Amino acid sequence: MDEKKLYLARITGSYKQRGINLYGSNNPWVDGGYYVPFDLPNVPESELEKDRFYFREGIHYIRSNPKRFLILTWKRQVRLWSANRNWALDATDFILFR
Repeated sequence: MDEKKLYLARITGSYKQRGINLYGSNNPWVDGGYYVPFDLPNVPESELEKDRFYFREGIHYIRSNPKRFLILTWKRQVRLWSANRNWALDATDFILFR
C-alpha cells in the first residue's frame, strides 16, 4: 500500500479487511480460530460498507460476550505461541472448562 492510500485509510478509518478480520475471530461459530459465515442477512454489497458491517458485528459480539472474548483471545495467544496448534486448543479447553 503506498503512503497516500495509507494516509487516506488512517484519516477515514477504512483499513481494508479490518472488519471481516475482527468478526472472523469473534463470532458465535468460532472457537479460537477464524471463521466468517458469508450468508449473514443484510450484508451490504460495497466493499467499504461490507467492512463496516462486519466491524460493527464484531464489536457488538465482543460487547455482548466479554467473557467469551477473553477466552477466545487466550486461545488465540496459546495457539499462536504453541508448536503443536491442535494440542494447544485442546489444552486451553481443558484448563478453562474442567
